[in-house]
Formats: sequence, structure tokens, C-alpha cells
Amino acid sequence: MLFGLPNEKLYPMMAESVDIIVRLLESTEPIDYDGQFWKFKQMRLQLRSYQQPRLPMAIASSGNPISLELAGKYGMMFLSPAGKNVRNNQTKAEQWKKVGAIAAKHGTATNRDNWRIATCVYLADSKEAAWRDVEASIGLDMEYFAAIGLKALYEAYPGQPFSEITPRSGADRRDWIIGTPDDAIQQIERMQQETGGFGGLLLSTHEWASTEKLRRSYELFARYVMPHFRGHTTGYSDEWRAIQQANANGGFKLAGPEEPSNLALRDGSGS
Repeated sequence: MLFGLPNEKLYPMMAESVDIIVRLLESTEPIDYDGQFWKFKQMRLQLRSYQQPRLPMAIASSGNPISLELAGKYGMMFLSPAGKNVRNNQTKAEQWKKVGAIAAKHGTATNRDNWRIATCVYLADSKEAAWRDVEASIGLDMEYFAAIGLKALYEAYPGQPFSEITPRSGADRRDWIIGTPDDAIQQIERMQQETGGFGGLLLSTHEWASTEKLRRSYELFARYVMPHFRGHTTGYSDEWRAIQQANANGGFKLAGPEEPSNLALRDGSGS
């Protein structure tokens, strides 16, 4: 039960609410509505959306069928919590596939750019330093969430005793990113491969460390992780691979009067 409402009413009420919101956002005229939970006549928005036909909408879900239906029907951004454990008997890739099929059924445009994966991220200059900063706080977080019925999120197998679950094993099951920028890049690339690709990563924080250290974590993410996925460091990566290849072939050397320089490898010209 949430907000004093029985569970069997929560999702139908949400579905009706979304339908009303979409109609109000898209309609240029007042609308009437006669539903299970709401009834009204001649309602309209005083200020319409600047984005047409309406502003983007989002829904967070771990795979509930009604949430998948709403995401596909209305072309909403779909927010999935990260984690290696299967939720609602579906992998995240299977959930997105259903969203796409529902969108196609309703003639709604959607694509993987509308899909976001949400996870916790904490970065430092070394993996050891990152864990030293957050391990104790993660342990406290896990105790709280296990106590309110969410222990399954941390389990390596169903019914695993909480005494066996450590901050590191729990973080692994939740697919939290804790380490260096290189660790973050590798983990995000793995998540992309496993899901078939998604449009964005949502960073969440539980304030596991001091404000100064959290700012440093975000700085590392912004300076080194984001440019990698935006393609801004492609040139540097190409340069580094060329240098490594040249060294494997005997290293760079100064060119003689009639000898081409190995430095030509750096721009790929070969001449």
C-alpha cells in the first residue's frame, strides 16, 4: 500500500492520470473526462507546452506491465534501474523490446535514445581510494533497504542470507560504478553491450562521502568519462594506438634524407 491506496488501484490510477496529462498537454481545446478515478468537464491548461506536440514525459520502472504499456503508448522516456538481477522475470533488454513493440502497435515514435539506465556512481583516483571513501556508508544503506523489504536487489541468489552480503557484493549486483574513470568506461560499455544500447545514464547519489569528495567524483566523470562517450577523445585514442603500434614495430625514429618518418603513422597518411 502506498499513500493509503491499495496496490490493485495504484497502477490503474497512474495509467488514467497519464492519459489525462497527455490529453491536456496536446489539446488546444478544453476536454471532458469520465474515468474510473476522475471525472471533469471543460478542463484545459492555462499555459500550453512550448515543445510541440507536448513536452517529453518519463516513467521509471523495473518492468511492471502497465509501466511498459504507458512508456510505449505515449513514447515516454523509459527509466530503468541498473542491476544484474532479473526484475519481473525480464531482463532490461527484454523490457525495452516490449516498449518498442507497444509503441509500434500504437503508431508512436520511440527509439533507444528514450531509454535511460539509472545507477550510483562514485569515482576517485584509484579503486582502492573510492572504496575506502564509501564502503562503510554503502553498508549502512544496504542495512536500511534490506530492512524495508528490498534485500533481493543485493542477493547473488534468491534467499541469500544478509550475513553473506557485503557492500562490494551488493554493489556488484546493483551494477553500481565505484572506482576510477577507466573502471566507469569499461562498466558502461559492458552495460551497453548487454542491453543492446541505451540513450543515457542517470547518475544518482546517496551521499556516501563528503560534499568535497562527491564533487571530485562528478568532476572525474565529467572530465574523463563523458568525453569518451561523446566521441571527444577519439583523436587522442587513435594517437595512442598509433604510438603503441609504432613502438611494437621498433619504435619511432628520425627520418633520413630519403626515408619517410614513422611519425606519419600518427595521422594515418603513411606518406
